[in-house]
Order: sequence, then C-alpha cells, then structure tokens
Amino acid sequence: MAVEASGLVDWGALTYYSAKSLAGPSDDETVRLLGGWVMDSNGASEPRLCKNHDADSNGYSWVVCPEALHREIYLCTNSTTSKPAMCQRPAPQLQALRATATPQLSKNVSACALDVPGLRKRLPIRGLALEIHLNLSFCKGPTVETASGEVGVNVLQSPSGDEVTRVGYSFASQTLFVERATSSKLPAARPGGGVLNATGKQGYGVRTREVAPLPEVKVEGALRLVLLLDQSILTVFANDAVVITTRVYTAGGNASADVSFFAEGGRGGGAGGAPRVEGSVTGWPLSL
Repeated sequence: MAVEASGLVDWGALTYYSAKSLAGPSDDETVRLLGGWVMDSNGASEPRLCKNHDADSNGYSWVVCPEALHREIYLCTNSTTSKPAMCQRPAPQLQALRATATPQLSKNVSACALDVPGLRKRLPIRGLALEIHLNLSFCKGPTVETASGEVGVNVLQSPSGDEVTRVGYSFASQTLFVERATSSKLPAARPGGGVLNATGKQGYGVRTREVAPLPEVKVEGALRLVLLLDQSILTVFANDAVVITTRVYTAGGNASADVSFFAEGGRGGGAGGAPRVEGSVTGWPLSL
C-alpha cells in the first residue's frame, strides 16, 4: 500500500513523544484516540528526560513523565493539497472535565478597525487548567495575503505582563506559533537558560518560538484554535491540521494565570499591517 500523506503528529520541540493510538470507548468505537507523553523538568539547568530510574552514566536526571490529554485523530482532506490527511482535535471525552456546563468565557472579539494589544484586552477567565476556543473569520479590507500581523490568545499571563505565553497565528509566515520568550522569569525555564547536551537545544529543550506551518488559514479564510492548558502542559490545536505541545513553568504560579486576546501588527489593517478579524472566544475551567 502506497503512503499518500505523512507528517509530524506534534510540532513541539522535544516535548510530545511515544504516542500510541487506540480505539475509543465501547459506546463509540468510531473514535480513534491518540495518547502520548510529555517531557518534564526538575527546575534546574538540565531537563529531566523521561525514564523510570534516577540517573544514567552521563549524569542525566530522569523521571517518569506525565501523559498529555488525549486527542482524537481522524481522516480528512487537506484543504491546501486536496489529499487525504490525518486531522487532530481534543478527544470528545475531555468535555467531561469542564468544571461548568456552560462556558465561563463567551465573548465576541473584533479587530476590524484597529489593533487590540493583548495586554489591554483581558478576558474574564483565568487559571492553570483551561480549555479555550478562538474562532475567527476575516472582515472586509486587507486580504490574508497582504496582512503581516499576528492574532491569538495570551495565557499564563501575570498582572504586569512580565510573564506571558503568546499563542496565535502569524499572517506573514502563515504559521501557528507558541511564543515563549517571556513565558517565565525562572532562569532555567527561559530558552537559553540551560543546555540539553545531547541535542544542543536550550532551556527545557524548547525553542523561544515553537512554530507549525498553517497554510489552511489562507485557503479557508478562517482560524480555529483550541488551547488545552493542564498546569504546565500547553497543547494547541489549529484548524484540526497541526498541533503544538510544550511545557511552561512560570515563576508566578497561580498569579500568572490571566488570559487575553490580541490582534497586532499595524493600525487600520492596511497592506502589510494587522489583519482585520472578527469572531468569538469561549472558555471553560477544567477540573484537573
């Protein structure tokens, strides 16, 4: 049988690994789930690699790492190539983890007139265990092709903004991104804070900016983000096409738990400036 399509299951660097698929529960055998593990750290300059003993001959520290929240995988058609593809979205069973039946956050968002800097557009939800959905379409004005701004959601944000993890879409590069440059004030948690000798990667084996190609936004004219935050584990799904999983360790803990919306890149959405978007953002606290 010829392989028609292939690609990465997760675009996070050195984070999501050893994934295995399994059939869904007996009441819904049509659902195919995917489960994987997530690398952890001891908060020092070296990451803790995942294995069930204390240290190896090279002096690495090892731990048993946590499992990521399960995701559903299904066959779909890639909107950019019209070829079969594997799509991913949060497992439907995860809805049982929502702490409230109705969303705690349900808000229309619009950036059709000017920029909405993220630190000033705080949303009425916060926490270290959250499910957030951002659904956006494009207003009249600059096209996706000419826009060069960014739009998305900030999470794990401190009141002053000195700790914040930005999750969004870059129109210029047509990529999903998780911006970690200011995710943490902990020295070892910042990219560049420690070196993973086996790879030369920095910090917890993560890059300052995790990215995944997302040309589907340009083709479909819409952006659909789902963020699952499970304490230090952040998983981002975009248009069911790509996923980024990463670890974020903040110094502020519960104090760095705000959420905000941003649409930035240039006022008025002129050619080469900020995109003009409108849509909705919904969110639930999770019982984790």
